[in-house]
Amino acid sequence: MGLRNEYIESGSKGEIFVGYAPSLAGLRVNVDFRKLVTDGLQAIVIGNEAGGRLFTEYSDSSGGGLKGRQIEPWRSVPVEWASLRSPKLGLGFRLHRPDGWLMVRGREVVDNRISWSGLNLVYNGIPASRTLDYTIETFGDA
Repeated sequence: MGLRNEYIESGSKGEIFVGYAPSLAGLRVNVDFRKLVTDGLQAIVIGNEAGGRLFTEYSDSSGGGLKGRQIEPWRSVPVEWASLRSPKLGLGFRLHRPDGWLMVRGREVVDNRISWSGLNLVYNGIPASRTLDYTIETFGDA
C-alpha cells in the first residue's frame, strides 16, 4: 500500500506536567496544562497504554467485550469506564472517563515494530480548569 512511518518536526506547544502517585485503587494521575500554549491547539491526548501482546482483553460499562484483533487501533467509546486485561499476567487496569473528555480504546501489534494496548483520553481544545486528576484502577484475578 506504500505506507510508511514519518515524523514531522513541529514547534513546541509548551509543557505538560504529569505526576503519578500510588493509591489503594491503583495509580493516581495529575496532569497540569497551565504551561501549554493554546494558540492553534486542536486537541490534547493522554495515553494510558501497556504492551499490546500482553493486554489483549477489553471490556467496558456497556457490557461490551473484545479480544485480541477485535480491538481496533483507534475507536472512540462513549462509556462510563473501560478496562484492559492481560490473561497471561492475571491483571488489568480500568479507567473511568473524566467529564468532558472522550475515551479512545486501541490496540496495535505489528511484527516487532509496534505493540500497544490503551485507554486514551482526548479533549478537543483545552480544558477550562487546565488540570486533570484521575485514577487508573488496577485489578488482579481472584
